[in-house]
Amino acid sequence: MTKCMSVYDYYVFLEEVKPQIIGKNFEKIYQPEQDLFLLKFGKEKLVIKIPCCIFISKKCQTWRSPLNFTMFLRKRLSNAKLEEISLVNNDRIIKMIFDAKNKQFNLIFEMFGKGNVILTDNKNIILNVLNKGRFRGRNLIPGEEYLPPIKPKIEFSFNAEDIRNLLSDRYIISCLSKLPLGIKYLDLILKHIKVNPEKIGSSMTDDEIVNFIKTVDKMKKHKKFIFINDNFYATDLFVKKESDIQVFSSFNALLEYYYLDVLGICAHVKNNINHNAHNKKIERKLAAQEEHLNKLFEKEKRYKDVINFMNKNILMLDDLISLYRSDRDKLKRYNNIRIRNGKLIIKIKN
Repeated sequence: MTKCMSVYDYYVFLEEVKPQIIGKNFEKIYQPEQDLFLLKFGKEKLVIKIPCCIFISKKCQTWRSPLNFTMFLRKRLSNAKLEEISLVNNDRIIKMIFDAKNKQFNLIFEMFGKGNVILTDNKNIILNVLNKGRFRGRNLIPGEEYLPPIKPKIEFSFNAEDIRNLLSDRYIISCLSKLPLGIKYLDLILKHIKVNPEKIGSSMTDDEIVNFIKTVDKMKKHKKFIFINDNFYATDLFVKKESDIQVFSSFNALLEYYYLDVLGICAHVKNNINHNAHNKKIERKLAAQEEHLNKLFEKEKRYKDVINFMNKNILMLDDLISLYRSDRDKLKRYNNIRIRNGKLIIKIKN
């Protein structure tokens, strides 16, 4: 099952890559699949698979002619300058603000549900949308104002009061799911401070809340990005030292490794393929298969020769077998007959 990035993963990623792409000019956008996009900013290529992941990859190539939706985006955003990239309401919504010849466009990627891509003007009026539809409390159709899903905005620098306001008679992990962390990290933090995630939220003590916040602060300072047990983390705070841990120097490098190399969900963006080398590899495989077939044909011919000999000399073979059973010494006079490991071996000359 594909593991999607949490809101905290998106936060860490954007903080890391902002210096690389903000201020760069948008060149082109490609859409090899309905849910897979590649945005080119000079040498940087931003890969986005909705609603799952985002990373910068150098292992990419261009694709076929763009679809109508991507062609629409190209016409509006061509050579536009990326002014800002951020999360909307600290949720899994990525918003890119472009300046295109004194016109502002907002390109929005919704990384939840089935995912979506929306282009709006500077007043948040929808110009085009990948998956059009009317949803509860909002309409994602051209001409309508873009409204993100209604959700309380809690800053990444939340405090004890923010946590207390979320606690109720539900499980703690359910109460705190509105924090901009994601279930993966919530579960790790609660277990780290020895709080049962299925404990009733209203029973969380002040000391537990303080420990929770301290642990989150520590997590943000641990800048080692690790892959272990088929999962990735934007911190090494909760991980015991084991031999199968892979440590990455940047979170983007970890995301690229996980989604591109481990899961292969973005196989289209791999550009390690040199087409000449690829063709030569195919030619070698075909040559090996041809050689194998020739050997099989030769083997088939030998078997046919044996069968033909047996059919033509069935009476003689029958006499030899009878002699083998009754008096094996008499068989020694024949140069082309041997007895080895209890078997009668007859050498047939071509």
